[in-house]
Amino acid sequence: GFALVHYGFVLKTLDQNMELAAQYLQEGIDTGHPGTQDGRFYFQLGDALQRLGRNSEALAVYRKGVQKKLFRSVYQRSLYNVDGLAARPYWTEEQTTHATELELIRAKWREVRDEGLKLLTGAGVFVNESENLRDRGDWKQLELFSRGARVERNCARAPYTCRLVEQYFPAARTCKRGQVKFSVMHPGTHVWPHCGPTNCRVRA
Repeated sequence: GFALVHYGFVLKTLDQNMELAAQYLQEGIDTGHPGTQDGRFYFQLGDALQRLGRNSEALAVYRKGVQKKLFRSVYQRSLYNVDGLAARPYWTEEQTTHATELELIRAKWREVRDEGLKLLTGAGVFVNESENLRDRGDWKQLELFSRGARVERNCARAPYTCRLVEQYFPAARTCKRGQVKFSVMHPGTHVWPHCGPTNCRVRA
């Protein structure tokens, strides 16, 4: 069973062979052998099934993961979590406790937009989304801060936006599990259902 789940994991994440990955992951998990009851394998099995259009089977896998306390819920399947943090499908600005910072950023949205659009036309500045979340279409990103560190090369290209974040929203800049980035999804793009890897950040 241990070999089966790892082989399925490789087929899913490296070869993108969803059919075989789902088969081997399911067979390995079903053995119940030591090392097979891991959130990573349930996560990848459910994701493979969703990409194959087998959504009811995917939800059954996620429910089983919840029962085994591998996931917080069917929809919150993050694997790197901090106990005691509130979980909500949607947060109001007040609930984030950062309403003031968000308003300060929002007030400058035109300047941020214009800086991003200028960079979007440059060759090799924005890069393709890198987590294999895109089914089809065009989704490009430019990372400014990652895991609490400033991406110097990109902040040199977008100095206004980086200064704005550093001045008005230090909590976003220093979050060890977070990102600050331009993210541009073109018309016709379809993204696979997914959730974030951790409960330590709220997307704004």
